[in-house]
Amino acid sequence: MRKSTVLFGIVCALCAGSTLWMWRELENEKARADSLEFLLAQDHVPKSSPLAARPVAQVPRQSAEPAIPPAPTKDVSDLTDTQTRMGAHYAMERQRRLLNNPEFRNAIRSQQRAMFEAAFHDLQKSLGLSPDKAAKIFDLMADQAVDQGGSWADLGGETDTEQRRLAFDEKRRKDDAAMNELLGESGMEKWREYRKTYQSRIEVNQLRSELSSGPEPLRDDQFEPMLAAVYAEQQRVDQELADFESASSPDVIGSGATDTKRAELAIAANGRIVDSARSILSSTQLATLADFYRRQNEQMKAQSVLIRLNNQAMIREAQARKAQ
Repeated sequence: MRKSTVLFGIVCALCAGSTLWMWRELENEKARADSLEFLLAQDHVPKSSPLAARPVAQVPRQSAEPAIPPAPTKDVSDLTDTQTRMGAHYAMERQRRLLNNPEFRNAIRSQQRAMFEAAFHDLQKSLGLSPDKAAKIFDLMADQAVDQGGSWADLGGETDTEQRRLAFDEKRRKDDAAMNELLGESGMEKWREYRKTYQSRIEVNQLRSELSSGPEPLRDDQFEPMLAAVYAEQQRVDQELADFESASSPDVIGSGATDTKRAELAIAANGRIVDSARSILSSTQLATLADFYRRQNEQMKAQSVLIRLNNQAMIREAQARKAQ
């Protein structure tokens, strides 16, 4: 169960994010929580699990906007809040202008559709769809993604959070109705199940890819049992992490303890997945699985150290600025 890490303010959302183009703009402008949480909440976009996504390399910043001095700050969070809200404002204004350009909208739609096809490559098989029906779903999702980006840009970066969420809820209801009309009730239920287990599917598909080059590829009859095992552990870690955060003070959470705890829980979960897989995989396949998670564990340990050191550096910098 791979740990999704936010390193230096980057949000990992995988290529499946339906408005990744906007996320990258916001990353380039150092925009964070409000707009990203709003976009991630889209019901047809699986939220990135803290344990299932790959780290994403930072997108280089493009042309800078005119510099505006931030308001006096008391700590790192105040500084981040001021800078990122300014960045969000610039990004929204830019998107509003660009989305009025038909060439830009068409290019965004084509990009989104290709990303959806790549991210949900097993959708047709998993939901038992015809090629034509699968194509219509990708068309609909691409249209909804572009419309969502336009709606969010129209709201603007300074609209209050409640208004944004109300507008989004209405958009989501319309999107769900359109998807339901296309899939029907039984198809919608399969779609919800597919979406719920999406991050776990990514992980099992990664394992399938590794096994495909060996003497014993993962069989179709082994996929669902492995998916169930990974998903159960993902849910357990999510709950344990939520329990840890609810029992911790803000100072503890802000110190990076959550990231350390997440890595600790994920590594333990990986061990349980290997144990569960003993009744599903052959000994040869199991050895590949154990090595698969060994590499994940090493990466999570290293990332945990990097995050801790980065947090400590940010605190020292904030203290130095405050002392000036």
